[in-house]
Parts: sequence; structure tokens; C-alpha cells
Amino acid sequence: MFQFTLDPCALLLRQAVTPFIEAEAYNGEIYVSPTVVTLIAEASGSVVLVLRMKPCTFNSFTCTKNLSLGLDLRILYSNLLRAKTHAFLRLSGDETSGHIDFGLLDTRTLQGYRTHIPLLSRSNEMLPVPHLQYQFQVRVAIPAEQFRVIIMNLSQFEVAVLDNVMIHNPFSFTVTLHIISVSASVTDTQVRFLNGNGKIIPYPILKKPEQCIIEGDVGAAPVSLVLNLRHARAIMNASVMSNMVWLLGQSNGSSVMLDCPFGKLGNLNYYFPKPEA
Repeated sequence: MFQFTLDPCALLLRQAVTPFIEAEAYNGEIYVSPTVVTLIAEASGSVVLVLRMKPCTFNSFTCTKNLSLGLDLRILYSNLLRAKTHAFLRLSGDETSGHIDFGLLDTRTLQGYRTHIPLLSRSNEMLPVPHLQYQFQVRVAIPAEQFRVIIMNLSQFEVAVLDNVMIHNPFSFTVTLHIISVSASVTDTQVRFLNGNGKIIPYPILKKPEQCIIEGDVGAAPVSLVLNLRHARAIMNASVMSNMVWLLGQSNGSSVMLDCPFGKLGNLNYYFPKPEA
């Protein structure tokens, strides 16, 4: 069994769940252990979203054993929409009850709300927790506001330039949308951004140490950290509580994680699949 309370962080949890909904990552799993509470779901494009919360930041926390429970994040989010500024949140459950107990209490009016979030039956294996699978040798920190500007500009570039209109006759046509990928080309002194065709984005190169932080095993050849903008809006919203965002990758450029610190609640991570050859 587990139970934890957030006071007054219900609104913060709602903000953290919003990127899951925007990325249509609905079928989630919550992992509960004495040291971490993890919410994980897979979005389209094999992008995995992970919210990691540290129990030491909770108002109260109880965990009698490790648990993994499936839930519909749309139901969790719709209930979090009821939260007011001073809402006190309690979540509790186990694998035998068939649901998670959800409770809100307005600490000003003492008005409460309680409901159940049904557990999902899962015939497949549990989603793997990515941060337990990968080790990252390269770490790059970028100011969050600057990162959002980059993502916003690139997502507009995608719509304006990459839409391919195929006209079949004068009265009908179809539009094929191409998802733009972007890579951060990292050396030991700077970061620059390139689109999926390898063209440099018209954006200032970020120099170390004034404009970015570069750590880890960066050799003579630049390391390419590739992510796609399929979920650009969700990515921007994930960084709203961050001063800096971190791009973590392997020196061979295969696995990439975007780490967005999310206030005192924890960290929101995006894991991007290895680019196709």
C-alpha cells in the first residue's frame, strides 16, 4: 500500500501532468518505492515521459512495499482540474483495491472532494524506467527561457516549410506533415542547433561558460543529441518551472534525455528514441 499528501502542491502536480496529456501519453503507470514515486507513459513516436517525485518533498508519505499500478492519466488530470490554489492533495492505493483513492481539500474553505481512479488491467509487461537503463556521458545545460524560444521557432519552421502539399486534382488535395528533428551539436566549448537535414539553424551558437554548461565525455568530434518536435508544445510546457534544462546523451549520440527540473515536486524527463539510420 502507498499513501502520500501534497500540501499545497496539487496545482504543481497538475502542471506536471499537463505535458503527458498534450503528448497524448494517456496510459500511465505509477511506480512507488520508499525512495521515489515515478509516473511514466509512452507518447506517440516512442517518446517516453517520466515524472520523478522525491518523497522527502511530500507533506506525508507511506509505502509498505514497492508497487506498480496502471492508470488513465486523463482521469487523474480531470480530477486535478478541480484543485484550487490552496488545495491539499492525497493519493493512496494498492494492487488489490482496483483503484487509487483521490482526495482534495481546500485549506481555506475546508471543502473536500473525493473519488476513485480505476486501475488499468495490463496484459503487457510493465514499461521500463529509462533512467535505470541508460548511462549518459554528456550533459548540456541551457537556460530554460532560451530553450523554449528555440523550440518555438523550430516548431513554426516545421509548419511553414515542411508541409508537403500533393495536388490530385483542382478540387482536392492532401497535406503530408513531416516531423522535424533537431540536434544539438556539442563540442567541449559550444552548442549549436541543426535541423534534420544537417543545416545549421539561424540561432546564436551557445558558448561555454557564459551561455551554457557542458559536462562529460566530449571528444574531438562533436556529439549530436537528437530530439524531435512531434510534441513541441508539451516540451515547452515541461520547462516552465525550470531555470535551466538539461540535455543528457551518450558520447555516441544514441540515447537522449531532456531533463526539466519541476520546482520542489521533482523532475520531468523526456526520453527520445535512437534516430533511424
